[in-house]
Amino acid sequence: MRDGWQARSHANLLRYFDKPGMDVAVVGNGPISRADRREIEEAAVVIRFNDVNNYWEGEKTTLRVVRHPSWFTLKHISVPKWHVAPTDGLAPSDAALVTGVYERQHGSENLLPDTARLFPSCNCGDDCLESRTWAGPSTGGVALSVLQEIQNVETIDVYGMNWNGPADMHIDFANRTMVPDCCTKCVIHPTASNDYGAAFFATSVGLVTIGGIAAFFLTGGTIFEARKLLRRHPIEHETPLLAVKHPA
Repeated sequence: MRDGWQARSHANLLRYFDKPGMDVAVVGNGPISRADRREIEEAAVVIRFNDVNNYWEGEKTTLRVVRHPSWFTLKHISVPKWHVAPTDGLAPSDAALVTGVYERQHGSENLLPDTARLFPSCNCGDDCLESRTWAGPSTGGVALSVLQEIQNVETIDVYGMNWNGPADMHIDFANRTMVPDCCTKCVIHPTASNDYGAAFFATSVGLVTIGGIAAFFLTGGTIFEARKLLRRHPIEHETPLLAVKHPA
């Protein structure tokens, strides 16, 4: 990237947080309830992630954070994207908002040094080194770390995040107390279940999505397995496909 990319991107991000005392809803892709949805709509700024599994058509969304490389669904939300990328080549060339992340497997190609830390104002020692795991911090962890440092952000309500993913993947999964301890502005709302990510099944196209990975299945046996998955997610917490709105 050209010189000064971090300062330009940060200045662009601050435009969304232009008033003191702002409340922000950060919505992950884990299980959320209808009560959560009502609260999210009241936030001044709403931030969603990657394949936006929890998005229902018409719900408030200010920014969509996309990790590169990343797969996300066909859902289209006409909102600006906040890109998170480890290397120059993985960040879109025309991106106005880019936050770097250190991923060990990219070595010297990383935008950030191997000394980069999540929650730089937190006294968390080596636990906050992004280089501790092969994929660095989670995308949610990156966003929360940035928001924690923005002066105009007063409260960060966190929904659909529980850090129950693989401990060898992200540093905030390896140390699950990191975000609660270091994000002092965060109010972390319990997920509707302990599952990490979301699962849904669409009979119309035979698509099963689990934790952001999708595949088409044609066999009856696989469809049966998908139905078993849904029984672990009550209808209140189901996730729609292609932004189809659930009935009230």
